[in-house]
Amino acid sequence: MNRKDRSIANTIRVLGQTVQEICVPRMIDEASDHPLSRNQFLTLNLLSKRDGFSVGEIARILSITPPAATKIVFRLEQLDLAERRSRPGDRRVVDITLRDEGRAFLKRFDKCLRIRQSHILAQFTTEEKTQLLELVRRYVRAALAEETDTEVICLQCFNRVGEDCVLEDRDDRCLRKLRT
Repeated sequence: MNRKDRSIANTIRVLGQTVQEICVPRMIDEASDHPLSRNQFLTLNLLSKRDGFSVGEIARILSITPPAATKIVFRLEQLDLAERRSRPGDRRVVDITLRDEGRAFLKRFDKCLRIRQSHILAQFTTEEKTQLLELVRRYVRAALAEETDTEVICLQCFNRVGEDCVLEDRDDRCLRKLRT
């Protein structure tokens, strides 16, 4: 790897870590009256896409243990963001669903995200935005070419980009299909 390649790779790594470890937690804090962990946030995103998930489904999608998922659900219930409901037709099965306050939190988060992104993108020309989009898409596709588990990536997005999904060729794994 030459110097330019190392510089690009390091810059992308720093960008990813900055967004994940600094920017997203700050927006979560701005949108919520209570601190939320990354997995609590991802769980809320997940619950916003379908009427209900079992604890086991949440655990599988987040790649955590069922007891860890149970702890997340318990905390979200305490914050009045989610609730447990017996599944119609089979009361032995309990689904976790989003409450109104959970939906309101996600709307506040999306507003914070749009404001921050608008401020950043206002610094680029239309041509630069077009170039940046194409280059970032190519990088993401190449980085994920051999990955089989992209669900957590979809949990971050959850169709905010709609039909412009960078993983469009991997639609068989896209969590957008959870709506149906």
